[in-house]
Amino acid sequence: MSAKPSILDQHRESRSIRRIPPATPAPAAADQFKTTPFPATSSVPAADNRLIVGPRVRLSGAKILDCDSLRIEGEVDATIDARVLEIAAGGLFNGCARVDNADISGRFDGDLQVTGRLKLRAGAQVHGKVRYGSLVVEADATLSGDVAPVSVPDNAIALDRSERAAQVGSITALLA
Repeated sequence: MSAKPSILDQHRESRSIRRIPPATPAPAAADQFKTTPFPATSSVPAADNRLIVGPRVRLSGAKILDCDSLRIEGEVDATIDARVLEIAAGGLFNGCARVDNADISGRFDGDLQVTGRLKLRAGAQVHGKVRYGSLVVEADATLSGDVAPVSVPDNAIALDRSERAAQVGSITALLA
């Protein structure tokens, strides 16, 4: 007479028969840090070297170089050299920026050189020395300071101002 296997023996047998699927390999370290493109509402193209400064982040005293796109939702006090600069509504940039294209909804204070298109969206505030390739300004945007196209050299702007001052002086003398 054979003995009936105990419940413990049955459990051991069921575990030994069950096949455990092989563990899926862990993703490579590079895959863990892959970024996703900006939302479809953004004018920033997908790029490899992106920096996003979040809404409650303050970055001060930095020098940001070789950046494909920089999106500022918080506050940045820096010098940047990037392909694309995007300042979101509520974002603030103080400093010097040299970029190919800029899309500004927030606030910029300082020197801005845009070799391509500078787009100021409604509510944008840009103050300082601004040079641009092409300019798009939506209603309710503010642009003030020393503003000129990139093609105009700085000394030509100063010369033009001095010529205008001389003309105003001569007109004033004629009226006196």
